[in-house]
Amino acid sequence: AGIKEAQGKVEEALALYEKSLAIWEALAEELQTPESLRDLSISYENVAGIKEAQGKVEEALALYEKSLAIWEALAEELPTPRSRRGLSVSYHKIAGIKEAQGKAEEALALYEKSLAIGEALVEELQTSGSRRDLFVSYHKVAGIKEAQGKSEEALALYEKSLAIAEALAEELP
Repeated sequence: AGIKEAQGKVEEALALYEKSLAIWEALAEELQTPESLRDLSISYENVAGIKEAQGKVEEALALYEKSLAIWEALAEELPTPRSRRGLSVSYHKIAGIKEAQGKAEEALALYEKSLAIGEALVEELQTSGSRRDLFVSYHKVAGIKEAQGKSEEALALYEKSLAIAEALAEELP
């Protein structure tokens, strides 16, 4: 499905993602393991991503919210870096839709939740991936703060984002 999506064959990709989703829903219901639930959540996100790209925002939002519910449960039950990152990504995806809908306060609250998780993961893991995620979160929160006229807060966040970007660039070969 990912290859079809990359080729621009969106309807074919969507059909494959939806078939995969049906399988993961059945497996997750039967198995109820963290792994099957995580895979179900990712499947919801895959379908939601295509729906969002098609402009079917409410359908995408509903799927992202199903994914979020799973990540919240996983992060509470097994607060591993992977489950916490999944939760952070879910907050971020829903925030993106809320921001596009002009719901800046709702988006900001979600981006800030994602940011808090990102800061904790960077402190814990110190990986380039966790720092990249944190860079994006700082940048998103800063953008909303800037749009709200909170330029000092936005500037401080942009500076944090820039520092991460510079450090990541230095790591490149």
